[in-house]
Amino acid sequence: MGNIITGSFLTGPARLVTGAAVTMTNKDFAVQVATGGGNRVVTLPHINACRNRWFMIKVAPGSANDVVVTPRAGETIDGGGSLTMNLTSNSLRTILLYAPATGVDWWIGPGTLVP
Repeated sequence: MGNIITGSFLTGPARLVTGAAVTMTNKDFAVQVATGGGNRVVTLPHINACRNRWFMIKVAPGSANDVVVTPRAGETIDGGGSLTMNLTSNSLRTILLYAPATGVDWWIGPGTLVP
């Protein structure tokens, strides 16, 4: 049988982000990022504070600039330092990230297409 990923989502409304930078916390479920005023940076919560949980980051419709998702110092996203989302140059509009039970590497969730 293949690998099975389990975990939980924190329920609640998505937070709309319009500023240049936002730091997610372990209380966030989802953020929607509007990039009308320029590029945005979303910093993930500390992975140790949110084990076995899923997070969603979505680029708001009509956004034309980059959203750069970065982990905290000493952490990675699927082995890399950051992930760039942009509606005009790639199809990455929504990303699911999973904080596994152990380790310092965020997992990119199923169904997320990374160019």
